[in-house]
Amino acid sequence: MILTVGNGTEIDSETKTGFVTVMAGTTFYLDSDADGYGDVSNSIVECSPVPPAGYSENSLDCDDTNSNISPEAPETCNGIDDNCDGTSDEGLALVTYYADEDSDGFGDDLVSQDSCDGGPIGYVTVGGDCDDSNDNVYAGAPGTREGLDNDCDGDIEGDEIYVMHR
Repeated sequence: MILTVGNGTEIDSETKTGFVTVMAGTTFYLDSDADGYGDVSNSIVECSPVPPAGYSENSLDCDDTNSNISPEAPETCNGIDDNCDGTSDEGLALVTYYADEDSDGFGDDLVSQDSCDGGPIGYVTVGGDCDDSNDNVYAGAPGTREGLDNDCDGDIEGDEIYVMHR
């Protein structure tokens, strides 16, 4: 092979004969959060087999703005895909918690939150309270003779009815 070298304006009059090694470029991916995993949408090609500072050899990071999210991260209960496998909160038990304003141990079915790391204060895992302002009213409650639907079955019956005698 003959290689002619120039400086951009002049060509060296001397022609050299030798070998030229051409290396394929290596693609590196920007690793903004420095977790060792790069961003597939932000890459460069370099001749060196070693990534430059701030870059990674792989493009496996699904959120390169957060170092807590990477293929090796443990999954946590946060609604986010922490380990970049395409699923959030996998392997964690999701539980529904119901607001229990009257502290009777039964919550309001209309006010709930799902969580896999414990419920908020004032929430319970049992719903069925049709009047969460009265601790004598909940699913299966005994009658109190107040004329209320204490057991939340939609009927006022039996010992729930107070009959006034004259």
